[in-house]
Amino acid sequence: IIIVDDMSTDTSVETVENYVEKDKRVHLIRNSRKRYNGGSRNVGIEYAQQFKKFDYYCFLDSDDWWKDENVLQKINDNLWDCELMLLGLEMIFPDGTTQIKINEYDNYKDFFICDNKTWCTAWSRVIRKDKIVYFPESCIMEDRTWAYEQADNVSLENVRNLKEVCYVWNRTNTNNSVSLARCEKQVRGNI
Repeated sequence: IIIVDDMSTDTSVETVENYVEKDKRVHLIRNSRKRYNGGSRNVGIEYAQQFKKFDYYCFLDSDDWWKDENVLQKINDNLWDCELMLLGLEMIFPDGTTQIKINEYDNYKDFFICDNKTWCTAWSRVIRKDKIVYFPESCIMEDRTWAYEQADNVSLENVRNLKEVCYVWNRTNTNNSVSLARCEKQVRGNI
C-alpha cells in the first residue's frame, strides 16, 4: 500500500505513520508541494515503478473504501491475462441513499466511448503495471482525460469486467472535495 499525503492539515499522517511502523508493506510519501489528485497519483505510480515488485495498480481515494475484506483477493483471483479490469461500485449519497453501478457493456469499445462520468475514474478499475498512463496535473476532473488515454493504452480484448461491487464511493464528503475547491478557485480567478 502506497499512501501519498498531499499536504494534509489533519491527523491523517500520524495515523498512517502508525500503520507504517506496524506493517512494512505500507509506505507513506509526503508531497513537498500541493499536487492534487493527478499529481499525487503520479507520485505513487513513480514510487511503485522504481521501488516495488507488483503486477497491477488500483487506486483508493482517501474518503472511500473497499466493499469488504475479501475484495482484493477477489480482484486478484480474476486478473489472469488481463490488462485492465473494471470494478462495480456502490455510491453513498449525503441523504443516506445508495446506488449500485455495475458496468453492463459487453463491447468494451462502447464502454470506453460512453459518456457515463462514473466510469471515467481511476478508482473503478485495476491496470496492469506495464499499461499504466500518468495523470494530467493541470486540469480539474483529471480522471476523465486520463480514462480516455488509459483506454488507448490497453487492448480492448484484454479488458475484464468484474460485475460485482468492489468499491464504495463516498459522496457524503462533497463539501471537502478537492475538485470543488479547485473549481471555485479557478472561477474566482477568472472573474
